[in-house]
Amino acid sequence: MTVEDNVENINTEKEYFVEYQLPKFHRRILANMIDVVIMFLLFVALFIPTNAIATHSKPYLDSINLINTYREDSGLFTYERSTKTYIMWPTYYDNYATADPYVKVDKCDTAVNNFIKFVGNKLGEEKKQLVQKDYDDYRLSLYFEGEPYFVLEDGVVVTNKLSAGGTCLARNEDYYTNVYEIYVVQQCGGYLTTLFPEYLNASRLTSNILFFAELPIAFSLAAILTYFVPPLFLRRGRKTIGKLIYKIGLVDPRYLSPTFPRFLIRFLIFFVFVLTLSFFTFGIPLIISFSMMAFSKKKQGFPDYMVGCIEVDNNLENIYFNKYEVTILKSEDRKEAVKFNSK
Repeated sequence: MTVEDNVENINTEKEYFVEYQLPKFHRRILANMIDVVIMFLLFVALFIPTNAIATHSKPYLDSINLINTYREDSGLFTYERSTKTYIMWPTYYDNYATADPYVKVDKCDTAVNNFIKFVGNKLGEEKKQLVQKDYDDYRLSLYFEGEPYFVLEDGVVVTNKLSAGGTCLARNEDYYTNVYEIYVVQQCGGYLTTLFPEYLNASRLTSNILFFAELPIAFSLAAILTYFVPPLFLRRGRKTIGKLIYKIGLVDPRYLSPTFPRFLIRFLIFFVFVLTLSFFTFGIPLIISFSMMAFSKKKQGFPDYMVGCIEVDNNLENIYFNKYEVTILKSEDRKEAVKFNSK
C-alpha cells in the first residue's frame, strides 16, 4: 500500500497546519560562524597535500630549477638556508641579517657588477653595455643635500663621499638606502624579467600553479565538504553542521524540505556568486548576501532568495519531505483543519 493509500484511510476531510518561525538572528550568525570555521580548517588541511602534490610535479620542479639557476648565476641573490630559497641581497639584510652599512653597500655594488657580467655572458656585449650605462646614469643623477652621490673621473663613476676626498656628506647608510637598495631591487630585478623571458615564464608558471590550481582546489573541496556534503545526509531541512547544532532548517516555497535539484541550484549559486566572487572582490557579494539576510522581509540570503527557500527554526516544528508525511504524522495528535503557512 502506498503513502497515498494510507492518506485515504486517515481522514482526508481534515487539513493540518504547519507553522514555522524564523530563527533568531544571533543563532543564524553563530551557525554560519561554525560553518566558516569548519571550512577554514578544511581549507588548511586540504591545502597542505594539494601544495605537496603541485610542488612535486615536473613542470613546477623544472620551473623552480630554472629560477634558482638564474638567481644563483645573476649575483643578485643569496641562498638563505633557513628558508631554503634565494633572496635578493637587500631583502636578506632587511629580514634575515644585520650588517654594517659599509658591508651592505659593498655587497650590493658587487651584486650589480656581477649582474652586468651575467647579462654580458648570456646576451652579449651590447646588452651588457646597455645595463652598464643605465647603472652609471642612475648613480650620476642622484644628489644628497645638493651634492652628487657620485662623480665621473676619467670616464669612471666613483663615489663623492666627504670621507674619500669628495663633497657629499651622505653616510654609508644613505648610499645603501637611497642608491644601491633601490637599484638592485627595482632596476636589476626589472632587467632580470625583461631581458630573460624564460625566467619570467618560469616565475609565472609557479605563481599560476599556486593561484589557479592549489588555492582553488583546496577552496572548492573545503566548500563542498562544508556546504554540500552534510546536507546530502541531513536531508530533512538540508542542514550544514552549524545549522544542525542550532536547529535551523531550510524549506522551499511549499514549506517542505527542498528537493535535491533545488538544493543543488542553491549550492551552485552560493558557491559561484557568493563564495568565489567574494574571493576576488574583497567580500562584496558576501556582504550583499548578509545584508539581505539581515534586512529583507523574509530574512533570505541571496542564494535563498534566488531559489525561494527560507531558513526556519526547527526547534518548534519538524520539517517534512511532502504533504503526505504531514498528513500522516499530524493526524495522530491534532484535529485542526491541510494548510502550509509560516511566520
